[in-house]
Amino acid sequence: MFGFHRTRDDPPAARFPEVAHQFLTPGRHYRVIREFRDYDGGDHPVGETWLFKGASFLPYEDGLSLFISPDGTQIRQVRMQWRPETQGSILSALSEFLEETPPG
Repeated sequence: MFGFHRTRDDPPAARFPEVAHQFLTPGRHYRVIREFRDYDGGDHPVGETWLFKGASFLPYEDGLSLFISPDGTQIRQVRMQWRPETQGSILSALSEFLEETPPG
């Protein structure tokens, strides 16, 4: 019989759905408080604001897509990767990069 279990050695990315819901809430607005660069090389400067729409996680690549709306209408995908050599340090400390802000 085969089964799936998680161990203490799971990478942080395996826990992202739990971590995201503790910090990022769909339908709420966030502001960048510390500049960061996403997986595709896009810069997210201090002061950038957006509505968080949701996220999806791709476990075999430690990939995380944040779906955001800068204007409340259009949706953009911000791709990240939870590995030390890419955006791991950002994703492990989202509260140092983003803060919830009132709409507008």
